[in-house]
Amino acid sequence: MWASICKKLSNKLGTKIEYRSNHSIQGGCINNTQALKTTHGSYFVKLNSFEHRAMFEAEAESLKAIKSSNAIRCPEVILADEIEGYAVLILEFIPMQPALEDSMEKLGQQLAMLHKQTDEQFGWHGNNYIGRTPQLNQNNTNWISFFKNRRHAFQIDLCEKKGLF
Repeated sequence: MWASICKKLSNKLGTKIEYRSNHSIQGGCINNTQALKTTHGSYFVKLNSFEHRAMFEAEAESLKAIKSSNAIRCPEVILADEIEGYAVLILEFIPMQPALEDSMEKLGQQLAMLHKQTDEQFGWHGNNYIGRTPQLNQNNTNWISFFKNRRHAFQIDLCEKKGLF
């Protein structure tokens, strides 16, 4: 698997990339997440079954949009593809570090800047996911209607279908 991932990276980046090592990254329960070390640096790799490829494609597109806002630090999307029958999302590896005293304040300011990005309609040009759950995003000119129908009603319908109500 890792040799195939490095080959895809080599093709994408136009330089020979060889595998050095990988280790598991903790923090979620949906995907297999790994730190991949190569001769060309480190990458954050998310793996899942092929049926979840659309989830990674939507995540890649969303991360690119967040990055283009220049409001908040966001990993560079390297590749979203199928490799050896798996859905694979490869991102820039950002090492974790301890929070500084002003980190939470800075994060709040950056999130506020991100949410100042506006459009004439609420929604997104495509559907995406909350974990593995689809999130429908058909545009709507009315915020209350959008939030009620695309967020609350959708989640309530899912709960009813699962017999949770």
